Parts: sequence; structure tokens; C-alpha cells
Amino acid sequence: MKNLIIATLVCLTIGIGKIYTQPTSNFIYPTLEEKVEKSDVIIEGQVINTRGFENEEKTSIYTSATIRISKIFKGTIADSTVEIVFEGGKFGDKRQILTHAFYIDKGRDGLFFLKANNSSAVLGDKSNSYILPMGTSCYVEYHHDPVNHPATSPGTSYDDIEKDLFQRIEAITKVPRIIVSRSVFDRKATTSKSKQ
Repeated sequence: MKNLIIATLVCLTIGIGKIYTQPTSNFIYPTLEEKVEKSDVIIEGQVINTRGFENEEKTSIYTSATIRISKIFKGTIADSTVEIVFEGGKFGDKRQILTHAFYIDKGRDGLFFLKANNSSAVLGDKSNSYILPMGTSCYVEYHHDPVNHPATSPGTSYDDIEKDLFQRIEAITKVPRIIVSRSVFDRKATTSKSKQ
């Protein structure tokens, strides 16, 4: 009987511990409509270069990612690349890591919802420099996997990039996309069709 009571107390303790330690999230991710509204520019592109730097006060490290544009869904861009600046990264032998913050490596591609970089705290070519106005939610990462959600952003996955993203953005902005160059995603789709 004593062992039964001890076993019951252990089970109750573990059970109650699980109840109180279950993660709860009240975070509501922005809708596609909200991302479009908050953005000055919406592009599809691929990261071709990243570089870290410190702010003028040498209190924070930032990363500048150069994105080669393949499609423009909103806004006007005079060049074939843009610079996205975000806090965190590596500079020399220093590293600044921010939890739940945006970070991207060279070679990654996707859809970017961007706002003009008007911050005096962040260096960079202001004429071609942008930020993600709603953080990581403003990046839709392409996975190039037609079976397991070809594209995702925090809180959302997209099974059909053309229908779930491109056409919806065009319906919201009432502007057709501008194709600047073929993206990796376009080349893979063309290759798959030609093999059939």
C-alpha cells in the first residue's frame, strides 16, 4: 500500500509539473494582408552576400544581406539587388545572437516583405537599404520541397507558392508582379516539367 501511495504521488507530481510547464503562446502572427500593408517593397530573391558590422557606438552588431531580386510584387527598385539590415551576426571575432530574431545565410531564398531603412542607428546605403518591419514573419523561406510545405514563415506554411502567395499578394496590391530574372524556384519548376 505504501508503494502505491508513493507511486501515485510521483505520478501526480509529474502530471502537475507538465500542466504548469506546458508552453503557452499568445503570439498572433501577422496575416499576409498585414505584411503587405506594412511593407514598402515586396520582393522574391536570393541572398548572394552577407557581411557583419558594428553600429557607430560599437554597442551592437548588425548584418547586411545583399539580395539578388528575381520578382518585385510591390514598390519600385532601381537596382537588381537590395540590402537588408538586421541586428545580430558576426563581426571580426565578436558575435551577437538574438533569440527569435531574423537571421539568414548566403544562398537562402524566399519572399521578403521590406520597409525602407530610415534608422540612423543602422549603417548602410540608405537608398537601397531595407529592414523587415515585422521581424521574422516578413520572410517566407523557400524549401524547394513540393511534398512538405515548399515555403514557410513563422506560424504559416504555404503548399502552393503561386496560389497561396503570389496570386494573393497581387490581389491585395492590385498590381502584377514584375519578373526581374528567373529564380532558383522557377528554374527547378521548369526542369521538373521538362523531365516529365
